[in-house]
Amino acid sequence: MNAAALMNIDTTPMEGLDPVKYDQILNLNSTEFGTVAAVACGYRHPEDPLAKAKKVRFDKKEIIQFI
Repeated sequence: MNAAALMNIDTTPMEGLDPVKYDQILNLNSTEFGTVAAVACGYRHPEDPLAKAKKVRFDKKEIIQFI
């Protein structure tokens, strides 16, 4: 993802990954390879109004509770 960012390619990790299903779809079962992550890659639309929107960052005290 960092390498893609250096090339101005947007990426985002995808949740809910089913590695077994991915391996079946990609025919990886008979290889030494296996699925460990899924990442969507692409370019933003040049007129995307959210591309330059201010990012929201919550204070740690608002999201972390020490027990």
